[in-house]
Amino acid sequence: MNNDHNSNNLTEKHTERCQECKDNIQRMIEALYGVVLINHQLDYPSGPALYLDKLQYWDLDKIYTRLWNLNGQNEFIKSTRVPPVDFFIPTLDCIVEIDESQHFTKARKLTLLNYPIDMPLGFDIKKWMNLCDEINAKDNDPSYRDPQRAWYDTMRDFIPLLNGIYKPTIRLYIGDYQWCKLDPNSKEDLLQFKY
Repeated sequence: MNNDHNSNNLTEKHTERCQECKDNIQRMIEALYGVVLINHQLDYPSGPALYLDKLQYWDLDKIYTRLWNLNGQNEFIKSTRVPPVDFFIPTLDCIVEIDESQHFTKARKLTLLNYPIDMPLGFDIKKWMNLCDEINAKDNDPSYRDPQRAWYDTMRDFIPLLNGIYKPTIRLYIGDYQWCKLDPNSKEDLLQFKY
């Protein structure tokens, strides 16, 4: 799946809140890969201390500490488990996340800057950091929301490393393309979506 569809950016009349876009992404994934699990709960703890036995502990702890230092709040992890992923494709063992504008924050850029250099990803990390700079979203209600969202996104990116089975998490930016215009019955559209 390509997350770099730039040929058909959203227009003023079409917004990233288009539910049909999200529904159609699901249909495209199903047409390509079969069953897709929606809002799927993966059983992974959400706090870094619970990964002391994993190689990734030090990376997660560093990211957590940097988020804490960003706004002086260490209580942004409110769930004992990583919240559900947008989509999980069992045939690929792969997480797919749809990122709207609110995901592109100063906190998210900070997390991305602290990913291991050789970390396999299913998205263009430089593009995601640029979007963080360009969009610079802020969600202060509650005050810990930006670091919380950045942390949970980080955990969804790290899950493939933690379990050693899943393929790298794929991220699609909802603002890249008018996803509702794709036809899951069109071979051409399926190829465009896949690549």
